Amino acid sequence: MVQEEDSSKNLHGPGVLLRAGRESAGLSIEQVADKLHLLQSVIVSLETDSYDRIRGETFVRGYLRNYARLLGISDDEVVARYTAGKPA
Repeated sequence: MVQEEDSSKNLHGPGVLLRAGRESAGLSIEQVADKLHLLQSVIVSLETDSYDRIRGETFVRGYLRNYARLLGISDDEVVARYTAGKPA
């Protein structure tokens, strides 16, 4: 049952939206990392909703917003998905 919750979180988390946007824009992880001046591992973490390697919620929110803006996706929607997926 826990596994089902994790998979549904990933379907609705911001990472799915960001990855789909990146792929439809024809960008590689390396290209996005270069444009945002981030490590490729940070981009992978954002796309997989694995935020434990990113220090501080403020950084996570900022990275999500910048990534969304780069792709032309609503940064408010991306952050809302991040917030909704966090434990209360």
